[in-house]
Amino acid sequence: RRRKQPHKTASPTTSAALFEASWVDLLRP
Repeated sequence: RRRKQPHKTASPTTSAALFEASWVDLLRP
């Protein structure tokens, strides 16, 4: 149960960073 809590909190943070880098990479070929 303790491992699921931290994972969920880091999920949105990592997702946002990856998402931003994804569209940024597309804009900057």
